[in-house]
Amino acid sequence: PLLAVMVELARCSLHDGHELALVQLIVNHFKNGGNEVKPHTHRCRQVCVSLGASREVVVEGSVLQMKHGDCLPLAGEVHSVPRATGLSASRISVCLFYGSNFEFARGLLCVNATNGKFGNSHWWVHPEDMRRETAVADDSCGGLSSLASDTCYFASLDR
Repeated sequence: PLLAVMVELARCSLHDGHELALVQLIVNHFKNGGNEVKPHTHRCRQVCVSLGASREVVVEGSVLQMKHGDCLPLAGEVHSVPRATGLSASRISVCLFYGSNFEFARGLLCVNATNGKFGNSHWWVHPEDMRRETAVADDSCGGLSSLASDTCYFASLDR
């Protein structure tokens, strides 16, 4: 049900007459407050849902408190998850990256902000996997391909 709701939120954010193009789904596991995501952006839109412990998320310099079940839509803004000293509880963020079929057909959608930095396609690839010849399947990701011990991904295109 969560993914279906995220897809519908993405679909509702599009302009009339545009169809949804799904690019990638990334699941991030934050073991504790020591895990962080540095400031970055994407060349597509995204909807992220927070599950578990509350964490601060910084979007364009504004600090937001993401609690369990909160949803954050983004459209190219610089965002990050800073370290949270003393936090021992875990958090998962489920992030759906998307755009319109119009944008996809013109090559305008990319999870990566910079060509080639995290792969050479419109999908994000974990740096550890870029150093390996092939990704290793990991049952802890529920059948999804493992990118690293704390990140799972599923990529799909919906034209």
